[in-house]
Amino acid sequence: MISARVSFIFGSMIQAFIRSFLLPWTSILLIFRNGKLFLYSLIPWVFNVVIFAGLLFLYGYSGKSLAERISSSLGDAWWAEVLAWLTGILLFLGLTALQVLLFTYIAMLLSGVFGEQLSFHTEHHLRGSANPSPEGNMIKIFIRSVVEELKGMLFFALGFLLLLLLNFIIPVIGSAMFAVAAPLWTAYSLAFEFTAPTTERRGLHFREKRRFIFKHPAAALGFGLGILPMSLIPIVNFTFIPFAIVGGTRWFLMHEETEASR
Repeated sequence: MISARVSFIFGSMIQAFIRSFLLPWTSILLIFRNGKLFLYSLIPWVFNVVIFAGLLFLYGYSGKSLAERISSSLGDAWWAEVLAWLTGILLFLGLTALQVLLFTYIAMLLSGVFGEQLSFHTEHHLRGSANPSPEGNMIKIFIRSVVEELKGMLFFALGFLLLLLLNFIIPVIGSAMFAVAAPLWTAYSLAFEFTAPTTERRGLHFREKRRFIFKHPAAALGFGLGILPMSLIPIVNFTFIPFAIVGGTRWFLMHEETEASR
């Protein structure tokens, strides 16, 4: 009897994991099949691309200007020309790499208002009705989403710091534990991040959002791991944000309905 119960629970966890893992990917089709969802996804896409392209142009211009100044100061020798352009190229590449990291963070931070609109219309499409943001004012929504975002980032950053300490406290074994635990912790942070537009529309704050995520550990892990590969690819990572938000909306609604039926 106990064995059957354990098998049922384990099977349910695997099913929840797989279903949640596929949500960000099946959300791609949902967005492209629905004109309104595509439109609300297109707004942050265009916003991100324009800023990214503008920064690339700025970095390229800065690298070229620096190369020309170095070349003029060192003279006309061939080695000076090579050194100058090599410096300019390295500056461009370095700034671009920094931009990828910085822009990803900014895109996640600024996606609160866009994310809630996309989440609202996703829920409305799936249920026929949806809870609007409690503030009702775009500026207030933005401020609240930034504050909540920073709380979540601090919590998961502290978790990473504790995991990182294992490398120094427990040699070898600590590194192995970190190698396994870090991706799992990242997955939970992504699940927290992309369900936030839906949970915050319901007035949930940091502790309530965190409690809801860890109340469904297998499903949250599967959803986060479904997003994780795309979050590691520069440029692709912030274009994948709308799919993850729609997936996060569906994830929350799925569990909200399950809890309501109990």
